[in-house]
Amino acid sequence: HFNGMDVIKFQEPILPDSTITLTLEWRDDQQKLHFSYTSIDENDELHKHSSGKIKLGQPA
Repeated sequence: HFNGMDVIKFQEPILPDSTITLTLEWRDDQQKLHFSYTSIDENDELHKHSSGKIKLGQPA
C-alpha cells in the first residue's frame, strides 16, 4: 500500500534527447522505496534530476 512520500527533490530539468537512469532501492527496515533519476552528459558529468522516498506497507 502507498503511504506517502518523503524528501522529494526536483534538482535539475531533464533536457530533450537525454538518456535517463532510474535507480530503485528497497529498504525493508524502513518500508521505503528510494528512487533517483540521473543522466550522464557528453563530458561524463553526472546530473541528478530527481530523488525521493516512497513509503509502502500496511495501510496507515
